[in-house]
Amino acid sequence: MSIISRDAGEGLLSSSHTSEKDVLLEGNELSCLFIFDFMAGKISFEQAAKQIIEKLPLAFSNPYNVCACMDLQDSFYSSDNFKRTNHSLNYNISLNNELIGVISVYNLDELADSDIQLFSKKDEDIFKTVANHVELMVMHRNMYASSFEKDESYRFLIENIKDVVYSIDTDMNLLYISPQVSSYGYTPKQVFAGNWLDIVHPDDRKRLIDSYRATIRREFNKPTVFRLFDSKGNIHWMEEVGTPIMNSSGEVTGINGILRDVTERKYMGDELKQRVEFEKTIRDISSSFINFSSDELDEKIHDAMEAIGTVSDITQCHIYDSTSGSSLLSVLYEWDKDGKGPLDESIGDLFISKIPELFKNLISGKNIVVSSLDELLFGVGAEIDLINYFHIKSFVVVPMIAKNKLIGFIVFSSREKEVQWSEFEVDMFGLVGMIIGNVLQHERYNKVLRENEMYFRSLFEESNDAVLIHTLDGTILNINKKACDMLGYERNAFYNINAYSLYDEDLYDEFPAFARRVLAEGSAHSESCMNKADGGVIDVSISSSFVDRNKRVIQSIVQDITEKKKVEQELKSYRLKLEDKVKERTEELSRVNEQLEEEILERNLIEVLMGEHELLLENVLESSGDSIAFFDMGNKAKLMNSQFLDMWKIPENIGVDMDYLDIFAEFVFPHLENAEYVGSKVREFSSLKEKDSGLLYFKDGRVVEYNLFPVFKDGVIQGHVYNCRDITINKKAESELKKYAEDLEYSNELKDLFADILRHDLLNPVGIVKGFLSVLIQKEKDPSMLDMLRKVEMSNQKVIDMIGMASKLSRLDSVEKIEFNVIDLGFMINIAKTNFGAMFENKNMRAVCRFSGSYFAKANIMIEEVFANLFSNAIKYSPEGSTVYVDILDAGDEWKVQFTDFGEGISDEDKPLVFERFKRVGNSSIKGSGIGLAIVRKIVDLHGGSFGVEDNPDGKGCVFWITLKKG
Repeated sequence: MSIISRDAGEGLLSSSHTSEKDVLLEGNELSCLFIFDFMAGKISFEQAAKQIIEKLPLAFSNPYNVCACMDLQDSFYSSDNFKRTNHSLNYNISLNNELIGVISVYNLDELADSDIQLFSKKDEDIFKTVANHVELMVMHRNMYASSFEKDESYRFLIENIKDVVYSIDTDMNLLYISPQVSSYGYTPKQVFAGNWLDIVHPDDRKRLIDSYRATIRREFNKPTVFRLFDSKGNIHWMEEVGTPIMNSSGEVTGINGILRDVTERKYMGDELKQRVEFEKTIRDISSSFINFSSDELDEKIHDAMEAIGTVSDITQCHIYDSTSGSSLLSVLYEWDKDGKGPLDESIGDLFISKIPELFKNLISGKNIVVSSLDELLFGVGAEIDLINYFHIKSFVVVPMIAKNKLIGFIVFSSREKEVQWSEFEVDMFGLVGMIIGNVLQHERYNKVLRENEMYFRSLFEESNDAVLIHTLDGTILNINKKACDMLGYERNAFYNINAYSLYDEDLYDEFPAFARRVLAEGSAHSESCMNKADGGVIDVSISSSFVDRNKRVIQSIVQDITEKKKVEQELKSYRLKLEDKVKERTEELSRVNEQLEEEILERNLIEVLMGEHELLLENVLESSGDSIAFFDMGNKAKLMNSQFLDMWKIPENIGVDMDYLDIFAEFVFPHLENAEYVGSKVREFSSLKEKDSGLLYFKDGRVVEYNLFPVFKDGVIQGHVYNCRDITINKKAESELKKYAEDLEYSNELKDLFADILRHDLLNPVGIVKGFLSVLIQKEKDPSMLDMLRKVEMSNQKVIDMIGMASKLSRLDSVEKIEFNVIDLGFMINIAKTNFGAMFENKNMRAVCRFSGSYFAKANIMIEEVFANLFSNAIKYSPEGSTVYVDILDAGDEWKVQFTDFGEGISDEDKPLVFERFKRVGNSSIKGSGIGLAIVRKIVDLHGGSFGVEDNPDGKGCVFWITLKKG
């Protein structure tokens, strides 16, 4: 039985927004209204068929354009407006596989094209429902036309349909049941032998009987759904549709009905309902964790477990933490269906050793589903003991995974019964595990963030240094307490102040020096001055860097170094004084050391003298370059070497055993300019117990240094050694060295004076000349005079440039040590190139930088002056229209920067001279001071780099290069 034709379209394929339930209801309301009356004997088959065909068009979406007919073997029925057209729906009616008729509907729109679909999907479904009912009505007519027991063809029909057909009387006694009851393990004879209501679920019997009684009372009754036990005790859900049986007097004598197995539909419906409830629960749980405070976490998790408990068969839930790294798994949350909370029978904390196999599965990310303890595999004895102890009958364990690592798990369990967990339930539990796992991990992160935030906020506020956070344009975003105390501003006042206005320095491109360095290099450390609220100025050290480069937010850590500066100045002054003292002391120690060496020598000689080695002593004394004499405590001369005799012109045959006072009076004093002073010292010789020394000034200009020291033996003074050394040459050299130092200091003063004259006295008049020339050029109309004035202006500008260069070189000469920072050489070269743009245009030249990216080097900001002078030198000595190439090459731990020009070049003999000050080689027609490359040399020397010039390998010209250490 099927729809056999559809003259317009491709079959029942059109879409419809009407549900199957709505279609069935509309079909049932139309057909059941008459078919029940017919089966109850209230109306004849002809009356029912005519009424159904007449009302059938009203069930369609466009009833006024639809007509219907039914053509049976022995009769034909049609609606009042019946007319055959090209647009129809047809349904064959068969009995015992024999075609006995057809029911059709036609659309009356004859103007519509044959390929247009005029019936909707809803129309087709309604038509099919009505046709099925009409077919049953035909079957019922034939059943009554022949005997219920004797008609073999009808018996074959009812015994070969899937549904169970039955009849009962008004006392609920079973009169007939079709063989299809065997599908449930019973024969009709077995059902007749007992009370047929015994196979109906006890909870559904009263409702089924009430439904039958309503049918007997001929009340309209919807199909009744009840549970039926099969012979094995399994439950089947059945839908019962019954109609009253009426005798000729119109009395109800029983019920004819059909039982249809709707178990699959029921389970699908229940599962669908459960799925909808589950999905809603998951959505509600997810939504509840979107925005909550930490204080609400326990309540939120409890509510989530409560919600899961309402849509599933779980009676308890435990959430465990496995992030501690220990063998103990701590229970974080517990939930009980009865609201008891954690009790003595709660599983509580677990040791991994108690659940080894289950934990192994959890680590691999697997869900553990156990509907019955019989499902547990061999080898999980520890788990079975634990589960039995806590009376668990079924459970599901889902892991909580974060970043591919197990952070915990949730146990959903039932103590009431064994539960066949559906795949969807397990998926739902897995989703809950994922949600709560993410929430717990998020809460851990939040806790760490809160702790870190408190820690860093405390560090920020309590820092000993001022901290200012501001944007690149100077807008202050945050400051700490130290900044308020250091500068004397209230916190709110800072937000109305531009950060750069706090620094006591000139701005360049609207930025102070440290901000420009941060912009170029990402970070900077420098020293500056800052203005306080009371008008005072303090020295500060600034360490700045980008906090957020994309948003251009800068953090500056500022330290007050005013006292440090004062101490440094005091230390510098002290260091200078200390250096002088050290120098003085070193010289003194040097002299003492020399004297000590002499004293040691002389003491050794005396010891030899006091011994028995007189010959050896004599040889030693004679080989000495000094004049040496020994006088005993009786003031007698006991020993005088030849040098002593020669110095004072003493004859060899006298002197020994002569009183030393007589020796000095006769031979020494006549040669001296300071004889009177020396005489006063000589008279004290015999009483001296410590060393004495002095100078003897001869009348002929010689200067002699003498040393007198006592000689002891066994603690007793034995006499005195008198030593003299001619130091005339030393004194003369010392005098000349002192005069040279004075001349050098005077020369430096003259140089500094000249530099000051260049910077101030010379620069002022040439500046005035420049101003007057500018006025004259603007007023002059005579071309020849205008040309002369411009030449004068150019010469005057060269004088200004030369003064500036000489001033720079003078300042550099006084610099011995510079501060290094990490600087991008490429950035500095491009700045210098931009500054010389006009000069390149004037000569129709161009500069090409053959590098890209960043080249960080340890350098001082003055390195820009090197690149400026190399650009200037290249422009001066290159022909018009030429190109200057700049390269940065990797030279191991250094960068090599090359400037290549195409000028006349420099001869090999002149190359060593180009970096000397005031030295110029090559084209004499090109004006210049010869200072620029000397500045390059000085700055590169201060950087510890190297420099040089080579021939251009690509033609005429030169390659000037420098090297700098990488940053």
